[in-house]
Amino acid sequence: MNGAPTFEDGELMRRSKNQEWALETLLVHGNEREREGEGGGSSKGVPTVQPIYTSTTYLHENAGALDQAFDDSLAAKEGEMAFVYGRQGNPNAYALETVMAEAEGGVGAITFGSGMAAIHAA
Repeated sequence: MNGAPTFEDGELMRRSKNQEWALETLLVHGNEREREGEGGGSSKGVPTVQPIYTSTTYLHENAGALDQAFDDSLAAKEGEMAFVYGRQGNPNAYALETVMAEAEGGVGAITFGSGMAAIHAA
């Protein structure tokens, strides 16, 4: 099929480990694997593109979970991102970082909430 998207097992546009997407496709659909757990097979569906999250703060079960969310290394060990405050990271920034790292062939990327934050970090 020449690397074209297929509809197998009810999963459209899922790419295999060895399939290469064109840059344009990667930039649009690059983080779909991150969202594949959403929806859980329910009839409510799953977003086809990255939703825009407008929340600035995130609720956690207890103080221990909040403390763990502040420690990025603990969150990364569990294989999922934990968010605390929008300017410190959010699902939109994480999705952009994931796609940019993959597009550039890097191991990671970082985004900033403003140009001044990027200048300060440089």
